[in-house]
Parts: sequence; structure tokens; C-alpha cells
Amino acid sequence: MSAGAESVPRPEVHLSLFLLLAACAGPGPTPEADETPAPAMLPTPPAPEPAAPAPEPVTPAPNSTETAPVIDMTIVPGERFGPVRRGMSRAQIAAQFPEISLVDIDVSVGEGFTEPGVVVPLDEARQFTVRFASEARESATGVLHIGEAWTFRGVGVGSDLDALHRSLGEPFEFSGFAWDYSGYVHLPTSAWAEYQGGIWINVDAAHREVPLYGELIGDRRLISSTEEGIETLGLHLSTMRVHFRSPQ
Repeated sequence: MSAGAESVPRPEVHLSLFLLLAACAGPGPTPEADETPAPAMLPTPPAPEPAAPAPEPVTPAPNSTETAPVIDMTIVPGERFGPVRRGMSRAQIAAQFPEISLVDIDVSVGEGFTEPGVVVPLDEARQFTVRFASEARESATGVLHIGEAWTFRGVGVGSDLDALHRSLGEPFEFSGFAWDYSGYVHLPTSAWAEYQGGIWINVDAAHREVPLYGELIGDRRLISSTEEGIETLGLHLSTMRVHFRSPQ
């Protein structure tokens, strides 16, 4: 090569330098393992135990404390109704039924009038209401709203015409229907004449659609229990009331 000519690097020189550098550097870096520790293996949860069977429903034993109380069911017109006697106070009546909560009410006694009363809520067939002379409820004067389980001389609320004839005699007389004294039985002309003033009973018709019923409405006359066609009405005892007479 002549002086002044440009020096051009030879290819061999570049190759030699590359190999020399590669040898000095040693093997290239290898990918490092992930330094994040692997999550610990959780233990396998045990299989659930079978569910316990539902308890069997409990049936109350017979003769439990919820059994309705046994009470005297004797009616003496004018004097007493079961354990309730004339002149008893509310507190005295409550003492006869310690397991029952009495309920104070105003009692309709007809013609728009009311009197203080108290309901003795036994089972539906035996419940009744006591009337009092004043708001203080210090002196019982009688019993009404009497359940069908109470009977006197073989009849009670719901008794049919045959049962009434056996007890009251045949015939007996009663007032017309659908007014304040609807179906009131006239005791003086019956076998219950001696109880007049101590007990009241009324009859009603189960079949009000029959023509005869319309003819017997109102305060017209006393009706005979053997009147022609009366059997079509389905007569039955509808209400019973006991009045406590004042001591003589």
C-alpha cells in the first residue's frame, strides 16, 4: 500500500476481536428462577357429616294443662248459673275461674240499652256473659250469651221443636219474629211456669224463606207451637238467659 492511501480495516481483524471478547465474557446469563415462593398446599377439607334428622313434631299429651277446666253446669233459675250466684262481684267470679282471663264488655239488653258485663271465655260451647247492676261490677244480676253446652230440663241452645215440646209441654206459646222480643217463649202457659222471671228462652226459625215465617213477623199475637205448618220453620231454641232474683 502506498503512503497516503486510506487504511481500510480487514475483515479478519473484526472477527478476531469478536471472538476474543466473547471468550473473556464467559457464558451468557441464564434466566433466573422465579424468586416468589410457591403457595403452600392447603389441606383438603374433610367431607361434611350427614345432616342430623329433623326432630319429630311433639304431640301434646292428653289431659294437659290446656284441657278446659271442669266446672259445675247446674242452672237454678233466679239463683245461680253454674258457680256464678246472684250478687257475686267480678273479683269473686274471677276467683271461680283462676285459669281464665275475664273480658269486660257492654251488654246489649234490648231496645237500645246496655249494661256492664263480663265474658267468661271457656270453650265456645260453655262460655257465657254475666250482667252487673253498675259499672263497678260489684253485683251480678244475671247471665246471657249462653253456650250450647248449658242445658236446663233437657234443653239448651240449638234444641229442636221435639225437645222443646218434651220439656215445655205441647203446645207452648211464643211471640212473633223479627223485633226486640222475637220468639220469646211465654212461660206462664208452659210446664216452666214456676220459673217465670228466673229464666228466659227464645225460639227462632231455621227456614225463613217459607211463606209462614213472613206471616209471623212482629208484635202481633202469641203463636202456638202446634200451629198448622209450624214444622216447616225448623224451630229451635236460639237464646237462653238467666236472671238472678233479688233476695226477699
